[in-house]
Amino acid sequence: VADGIVFIGVMLLLNFDMSTKIFSISSHVGWWMLFLKPGDDHFHWPGSDEWDPAKDAAFSCLVTTAIGAVLALLAALLPYPLLARDMADEVAKDLARNAPQTWRLMVEYLSNTSRNAYKQDQVYRNMVRYDTKHKGLSALLDSSWWESFGRVKSRLIRRKLRRLDQAMAQGSECIHAIWGTASELEWDHTHNTMMTRIAPTINQCVDHAEKLMNECYRASIAGQLSDAQIQDLRSLVASVKESEVALAKAVHEFRQSVGLKASNSGKENHKLLEKWVLPHVLAFNVSCFLHCIVSFAEDLEKGNVDMNMLPLADMVGSWSDLVKGVFEPANINFVKRAMICINLSFVIGFFGHEPLIQPYCADIAATSSLLLSQFTGSAIVKNLGRVQGVVLGKVAGQIIKSFFHSCDWYNVVLLGLVAFFWSFGLLFVWHNGSSQTSFVGSLAACFGLSMILSGNCTPIGKEQVIDKQGTYDSIVTNIIACCIIILVDVCIGPGRADEHAVDSMNKVFDHIDKSLESHFDPSLKVALARASTLQAATDRAQEMSDHANNEPRIMKTAWKADVYNYAITRVHHMRFSLRSLESCMAEGFVKGGARNKFFQDLLGTRAFPDLGKFLRKRLGVVKKLCTIFEHDTTARLPVLADPDVSTEMRAEAHEHINRLIQELTDEKKLFIEESKPSPCMREDEFAQLCMTYGSLEGIMRDLRLIQHSILREC
Repeated sequence: VADGIVFIGVMLLLNFDMSTKIFSISSHVGWWMLFLKPGDDHFHWPGSDEWDPAKDAAFSCLVTTAIGAVLALLAALLPYPLLARDMADEVAKDLARNAPQTWRLMVEYLSNTSRNAYKQDQVYRNMVRYDTKHKGLSALLDSSWWESFGRVKSRLIRRKLRRLDQAMAQGSECIHAIWGTASELEWDHTHNTMMTRIAPTINQCVDHAEKLMNECYRASIAGQLSDAQIQDLRSLVASVKESEVALAKAVHEFRQSVGLKASNSGKENHKLLEKWVLPHVLAFNVSCFLHCIVSFAEDLEKGNVDMNMLPLADMVGSWSDLVKGVFEPANINFVKRAMICINLSFVIGFFGHEPLIQPYCADIAATSSLLLSQFTGSAIVKNLGRVQGVVLGKVAGQIIKSFFHSCDWYNVVLLGLVAFFWSFGLLFVWHNGSSQTSFVGSLAACFGLSMILSGNCTPIGKEQVIDKQGTYDSIVTNIIACCIIILVDVCIGPGRADEHAVDSMNKVFDHIDKSLESHFDPSLKVALARASTLQAATDRAQEMSDHANNEPRIMKTAWKADVYNYAITRVHHMRFSLRSLESCMAEGFVKGGARNKFFQDLLGTRAFPDLGKFLRKRLGVVKKLCTIFEHDTTARLPVLADPDVSTEMRAEAHEHINRLIQELTDEKKLFIEESKPSPCMREDEFAQLCMTYGSLEGIMRDLRLIQHSILREC
């Protein structure tokens, strides 16, 4: 008994895949009950006098499992192996092709005479495709570690592809930085004039970057580079750097020709800033993108000499992953609930309740293991779906078996074909269905196939026997298992999903507040990088909202999923705006770098820290409004009595920015008529100011939109 309890506890505690936990425990409780049941369990030690390979239950199960595992491996290897590394190569190739296309669409969109919603949709579609492929590449590389088999060339290629993945991630951040500023803004002829002048140069930059990216991709999958390949990389890098210098020169010449002067008033320069912000943000991020690709190419050359100069990819499924975070409170709560459910179900099945439940019945515990879930709210919906899958599989499988029960050869062939198409259709649902239906398909395929292939065929002339009692008993055990799990979840569950969603949203706003506090703190000498931490918190909040939307709202108003999800979408925009601020303020425009001179000058003004205080104040107001998600009655939201929640922020925000521009103009820190062009747009102070301005405007716009959406719901 102790061995069985320990096995279940270890499987639940460690970070095995949920499917592994479910089916291993489901099989284990069946054998466990068989060992405890009095009488011959048809299990004997190999080599003993009683052991018969043809009749031994454990040996037969082991052989059939081994055959199934071998067939599953053959399906993945024939007619050609489906390797994660090969798929990573294809995804990397698509990324190298998709990135320049996305940049060209962005340039085309911003070159229109006015904001075009249809062009904007094309840009957004390509951005989503870019991000999806980038995330897929990271997962494939993490899973491909075992395919290297210790070979130096394979390890080198995997490291190079990881470096490509990092470059693509940086490129995605550059695209999103532009999108965060450009997606909601309108523009006029002044913008059009500047874009007409610089768009050809930007397109030349993208063309050179595309050639370098394609060469970098070929170098990444080639292993060790030849001298000719290294020379090609160097030549293309030089071309990219030349185009970057040409872009900085073109922007500078245009700016000097149209009246950006130190003699202008603060309001005049503010108007120019508003009109030129998008072209400068575009040029700044194109320069950052070019820098990412050039750095990637240079790292490939360094990695050709020393492989350790390239980043090491993660190893998903390694031994260290099994124990990572196993003692987190959420995992401990899950293990505790699952242990109680499975062991209580096992005890009930052991003693039985005749005539409804026969003694030594392991089906209740096996079903309980199939209904494992992290959260109470979503568990009820998923458990009902799992019951549907089990019942559908057993009943439909029995119906199909009744039509092909005889031992005639054609019946056997037809039964095999039906089993194939049954499995094919439901496994397709499993892998391609929604989160609400996929697990129904997997369980229906599993239990249906077991019923179709169970038992023996009926000899000719004999009456067919259908186990209706067994199907009824299966349905009863499923319902009992569901009742046990629901009862345990209600008593010692991890809390409601909506409470977790509210807490996650508060943590998201706390992360943003800490980021803004550090960004506007003059005493800090290093640009703290928090955007990746914010991404994890935002993803967690989105996950909790999905769970909250599936839980029963007993004596509560409906979960405001649309408003919550919209707020999360705007927070994603804010995350990229914060990331843009991080890149603007750091030396070398990298995460966690020392603050550059331009940003230190901004922090030395009086207006810029005041702007930070204003932003944090507005963030606090929006956070107050987010109490709507924990307000689950029809009464008026108490926070609406606060006058700040209905105060318009736009005029005050513009006043802060006007003061900042006036101060910069008066002190002649930025607008210098005879200044020389910067080596690249990343180092151009006016472009940095536009990037900072665009990021702050993006944050204020997102806060304003969240505020509007919540007030409309109140």
